[in-house]
Amino acid sequence: MSIYLGEAGHIELRRRSINETLAFTLSADDIDVPAKRFSFDGINDEGLLLNGDRVEFKRIEGDIQLVDGVTGQDGITRYVHVDSVGGIRLYDTFDAAVNGGIANALALVAPTEDQQVQVSLQDVRYRCLAECTSYEVTTSRETVDLTVLGDEFRRNYGSGLISGQGQCTAFWDTGSTDEKESAHYLIQLVQRLEMGAMFDARFYIRSQCATPIKSECLETSDDSAVWWEVSCIVTNASVTFEPSALLRASIQFVTTGAFQLKTGSPDGYLLQEDDGLILEEETSTPIGLDQAD
Repeated sequence: MSIYLGEAGHIELRRRSINETLAFTLSADDIDVPAKRFSFDGINDEGLLLNGDRVEFKRIEGDIQLVDGVTGQDGITRYVHVDSVGGIRLYDTFDAAVNGGIANALALVAPTEDQQVQVSLQDVRYRCLAECTSYEVTTSRETVDLTVLGDEFRRNYGSGLISGQGQCTAFWDTGSTDEKESAHYLIQLVQRLEMGAMFDARFYIRSQCATPIKSECLETSDDSAVWWEVSCIVTNASVTFEPSALLRASIQFVTTGAFQLKTGSPDGYLLQEDDGLILEEETSTPIGLDQAD
C-alpha cells in the first residue's frame, strides 16, 4: 500500500457562467480606436466581466465590426482586461489580458452602424489555483423515502442524490500570472451577479507522477492521478488580515451537478499558439489529444 503526503494534490479551476449570453448595443461612440478600448452601457455592472475571462462577442445579425483585420465573421473570441471605469481591451493570451496595458491590446475599428452584440464566457481551460495551502471537500447523499413507489422508481431513484460542499485556503494575491489563477479571482467571482459565481474545479488528491512516502517505493512514481471533478458556486469569500502575518484568503463553496471521483489522466485538447482551441470542422467541438493521429 502506498501513502501520499498532502503535497501530492492541488486545485485546478475553469471559468464559467450560469447565464449563457447577455445582449448589448455597440455603437461607434463606444469604441476608442487610438486607445484600443471599448465599452457597453452596463457591461461591467456587478463585475460582469473579470480580467482574464475568455469572452465571445457575437453580433446577432450580420458580421461584427470590432477588431482590426477581422472581417466576414459574426463573432470574435478573445481574452479581456477591464479597467477601473469599465473599459475593455482585448488580447490574444491569458497572461496579456491579466497584465493589461495598451501595448499588447488588439487594434480596434469603429463600426459603421449600431450592432446588437451577445456576450458570453467561452473559457474551457483549467488553470491551477496559485498559493493554495489547503482544501477540504465534503460529500453527502440525500435519501428519499420510496416506500410508496413501485419497483421501477426504487431502482432508479433509491440511491438518492450526491451533493457536496467545501472550502479552500490560499495566500492572497491580486493578480493571476503564468497561466495560474489567484485567490483574488474567487473573491471577485462571489460579487459577480449577472454571470454568476460558478466555476468548474478539479480537486486533486494525487497528481500524476506523485511519489509515495513508503520507503520501498521512494524511487517509483505513478502516472495516474486521482481527483474530484465538480461544478461549484462560491458562497463566501474572506481575507484574513493580521499584522506581521501573510494575508490569507478563505473561499467556501457548494457543488452543483454531478460529483465524480476520477482516476487516470485528465482530458487534454489541441491548442493553437494563441491558446485557442483547435475545433472540428463539422461539430465545432474541441479536438481531444486522444483523437489526434
